[in-house]
Amino acid sequence: MLSMTDQATQKMWEDEMSLQIKVPEDSYYCPQDEIIERAEMLRRVRIRIVGCGGAGCNTVDSLMEMGISGADLLSINTDAPHLRRKRSMAKLLIGKRRTRGEGAGGFPKIGEEAALEEIIRIREMMGGSDITFVTCGLGGGTGTGSAPVVARAAKESGSVVISIVTLPFRSENKERMDNAMGGLEKLFMYSDTILAIPNDRIVSMSPSKKMDDAFKFADSVLAETITGLTELITKPGDINIDYADVSHVLRLGRTAVVGIGESSIGKEGVISAVKQAIEFPLLEADTGTAKGCLVSIVAGEDATLRDLEIAMTEIQARIRPDATMKFGVRYDEAMTGRIKVMALLVGVTSPYSVNAPEDIKNIERLVSDEKDHAEIDFIR
Repeated sequence: MLSMTDQATQKMWEDEMSLQIKVPEDSYYCPQDEIIERAEMLRRVRIRIVGCGGAGCNTVDSLMEMGISGADLLSINTDAPHLRRKRSMAKLLIGKRRTRGEGAGGFPKIGEEAALEEIIRIREMMGGSDITFVTCGLGGGTGTGSAPVVARAAKESGSVVISIVTLPFRSENKERMDNAMGGLEKLFMYSDTILAIPNDRIVSMSPSKKMDDAFKFADSVLAETITGLTELITKPGDINIDYADVSHVLRLGRTAVVGIGESSIGKEGVISAVKQAIEFPLLEADTGTAKGCLVSIVAGEDATLRDLEIAMTEIQARIRPDATMKFGVRYDEAMTGRIKVMALLVGVTSPYSVNAPEDIKNIERLVSDEKDHAEIDFIR
């Protein structure tokens, strides 16, 4: 005689079989798929991108224009008119009592106090995040003061925190540089990974030397960096990179770089796409020191296994032999004849690496002595 447990198991099996028997021959249905789909939705990687201050909100605005998918876009500022004009999925005006919506006046302390005034709301907004990008232009008041508060709230919620920031121009005053370094020190405390990009280096690569164009180019660099990493994680493929892969690799080093390359399929084209993706003139990064690497390959259905093998072999040859490497592959009919390689390398060395507190002083000296700064006169 069957035990009650065995009887229940048999009954469940019979019920499931009866459901399968009722399925028409010309269709497919599995009753467990609905449960699996619900579990998949619950476990969807929650990515939030938070722009702090004027420059951070500009980056979020650029992301909205690019149509990034798979991430929540948030903007935080003390400047009410600026915040109102910017596009974002959600906005938070901080410091309504401290600044009355008139900005932080370039004082990071005021920006920090404004964020702390809304700390409960910030914690609510950060709740449930798996990966949080915090972006701002360091040196001013709101971004420099509020970004560390946001990063801390995200970190305390259990999120992986990636801070992507810009550093002041060499032509700006020493006070802004001092503010930036102070903000970088605080961000270091609450970030798993930091990418600090000097404005001078961005502008030196800008196709235009006009001030407005240069700032727009800077926004686009940050936006493309964040987009590349977000799509690396969120867009499903035939071979997936999952959240566990991302979380593990991001914790292998404090400094990360993201690159994207695209070319035609075939050996020469694939190698060209890889070179574009993992050569980082902007930060002078040495990819040979990378401790971890996430790679996403998007190609047309005419791409061969040989094309994928060439890409992976080329990347492996350019990083440490013992580096952890995870890759995903997605086929897209719009990419017929083409291949796109997106790569995130963690633990690289760069003059702008922030792996320890003492690195911040090195960056300050380097930015102050930057020789190839843009020939732009700033009027404030």
